[in-house]
Amino acid sequence: MGKLIGFIVIIIFIVFTFLAAYHLYQNNYAIEDIKYSINLSAKALANCTYITKSNINNQSIGYLENLNIFIDKERLLKEFYDSLYLNYYNEEVFNKIKSNLVVKIVVYHDKFYVADVNDKWSPPYFFTIQKSGDIIYFNSRNDLVYYYNATGDKVYSNISNFDITQEQRQQVIIDKLNSIVSQHTFDQIRQKGLKIETYNPFKADGEYIAKYSRFNILDGLTFFVVFAEDTRVYLDNREFKYKNYNVVGYTMNY
Repeated sequence: MGKLIGFIVIIIFIVFTFLAAYHLYQNNYAIEDIKYSINLSAKALANCTYITKSNINNQSIGYLENLNIFIDKERLLKEFYDSLYLNYYNEEVFNKIKSNLVVKIVVYHDKFYVADVNDKWSPPYFFTIQKSGDIIYFNSRNDLVYYYNATGDKVYSNISNFDITQEQRQQVIIDKLNSIVSQHTFDQIRQKGLKIETYNPFKADGEYIAKYSRFNILDGLTFFVVFAEDTRVYLDNREFKYKNYNVVGYTMNY
């Protein structure tokens, strides 16, 4: 009798282990499908990016690129959602995915904008650092910076004049992005938010390069979203909770 009971216990254990593993497999497969669909939909960025004018004066003195780029953020969200819906043709599935997009971000070379779960866009967040009493504005594409002097005039300079290296500049930009993403993904239980492992190309450490080089949202103009997986799993009438985020997007080189 004891052997029979032990055998039954083992069978029950194997069944529940299999069910949990199968559920996890199905969930991972669904998440990969969603990530693929989001990535395709994020390419709407290409249809919503415009070159508004040439700035010949600034180009001639070497301060800025001659392209003044504008992204229609409202149109971008509409086309993104329209494309995402076409991947499913299911209102319930689409709305569930949409509700789990906790943050949407558009990244320029000198600033970024954030749309929350209600699709409300923030004012621009600039890439800045305070140095020698001035707020220094960075650009991820080059070493040129600017600040405003006492009379309110914009003054251009180089990061070397502030003893700032390229690695430090890029890290300031990465940290600024992460600080905002962390705010939108803050977990009360863990007391921290998501940190995106964004690549800093000016770090020479081999281990760092191997770990981070797969993701660089600063290569060009980028639209990316943070997708929160379903954090509740039910098994044998019990609820298990976990937290997992996926960062998916599209980058255009400009």
